[in-house]
Amino acid sequence: MSKVYPDNLIERIKREAHLFKDAPDTCVPDTKRQNLIVQQENPPHVLCLSDFLSYHGEEFIEHAYAGILCRLPDPSGARHYLDSLQSGKLTRLDVLVLLRYSPEGRAKGVKIKGLLMPFIFRRLLGRLPVAGRLFRWMGLFRYIPYLLRSMDSLGSRLVAEGKENRTALLQTTEDMDRRLHEERTALLQTTEETKRRLHENRTALLQTTQDMDRRFNENLTAMARESDEKMDTLRRSLIEQQRRIRLIHRNQSSLPANASSCMPDGQIRKGESFFSLYADFEDEFRGLKEEIKEGLRVFLPFIQSLEDSHRECHTLDLGCGRGEWLELLRYIGVKATGVDINPVFIDELKENGLDSVSADAFSFLKESSPSSYTAVSAFHLIEHLPQSSRILLLDEIYRVLIPGGMAIIETPNPRNIFVGSGDFYRDPEHITPVFPDTLAFVARNIGFVDSTAYFFKDGRKELIPSGKYRFETMEDYINVSRDYVWIGRKPF
Repeated sequence: MSKVYPDNLIERIKREAHLFKDAPDTCVPDTKRQNLIVQQENPPHVLCLSDFLSYHGEEFIEHAYAGILCRLPDPSGARHYLDSLQSGKLTRLDVLVLLRYSPEGRAKGVKIKGLLMPFIFRRLLGRLPVAGRLFRWMGLFRYIPYLLRSMDSLGSRLVAEGKENRTALLQTTEDMDRRLHEERTALLQTTEETKRRLHENRTALLQTTQDMDRRFNENLTAMARESDEKMDTLRRSLIEQQRRIRLIHRNQSSLPANASSCMPDGQIRKGESFFSLYADFEDEFRGLKEEIKEGLRVFLPFIQSLEDSHRECHTLDLGCGRGEWLELLRYIGVKATGVDINPVFIDELKENGLDSVSADAFSFLKESSPSSYTAVSAFHLIEHLPQSSRILLLDEIYRVLIPGGMAIIETPNPRNIFVGSGDFYRDPEHITPVFPDTLAFVARNIGFVDSTAYFFKDGRKELIPSGKYRFETMEDYINVSRDYVWIGRKPF
């Protein structure tokens, strides 16, 4: 180490001071200088200590290199100075002095106001054994005000940063609360939407289940109805076959051994065959038994009214045929007897447990005692008789009825234009139709009271007196019921 003498020291101080003789008094503002440091390799300007001492750590190293050496710090140099600053071996003034008065710094020639005295204290006076230490301490005291100002500035910056951080934290907290509220609201909306969709799906599922149940029940009902219809068809077919078999047996048993020689061929079999043929005719053109029974229900209230006024009710059905009316009377618990000339019908009725007699209506009535029946009915019988026999039929019915008894006679309605003009004669056994008012007149003259003819209404659900029906247009003749019924009472 070379020795430093006072004369040499003073001379060197003068030379260093002469470098700043022509320097301007003002410093370039920090914000503008930052751009100049980066943009110019060898800028002819003067910097101040405050341009560097307002930074710390790596930022201070970068600005020191940029301002003094006009370049970015190399990794090794930056690490060396940063470690020295953090360990306390060097101060920021020391770093500035070392960079400025390094060979590279001298070559750049950047002037820094306020850096001369620290350089002198460090490089010149610092080498004196005792005086150097004293001068270093004096230099430290010289920078105490600056250090205090720096501490105040640092404290202010810390307070300002604390306020900014607190404001940012509050803003972040508010943002988080707002976002949480929005997410909670969205979650509630999603939950409600999910509940609504679940309810809709449940409702749709229940509706679908109900529809499936309904369709299943409809299909089951349709299948049951179809099965019942097939069973009815089979049952009717079986009855028909049984009837034909009985007819064959009856014809075989009734033929004498010499039948071919004593009478014309086929005469006996013709009578028996006719009954079977007419039974088939009834099945073909009269309709199904269930349909006929349903149409006869309209008369049940009349029979029930007789039960209320008489202790015992015994009904006689002339020309009972297949026994639809007898089955209805048995269903409501009314005693009834059926009479028909066709043995085929009577055999079937007996097999069904119905009280029936194979006989001519007039023969049966003549053998009956007076006042022996509460009600006498004849459905589609009177049109098979000539006019004289019709009057005789009414006389006999009147005789066998008890006082207060009721007569019910149903026959085709000639006031219907289709029946009167042709349909009546579809049955080859029909003779002539009977007009409603004519039948009521004849019965009234025989002695019946409340002698009234009725037309059917609403598919045989109701009865309307024939006198209240007006025939004013062609439609009236078309729409009037195809059958009518006469009802009369024997007075008490």
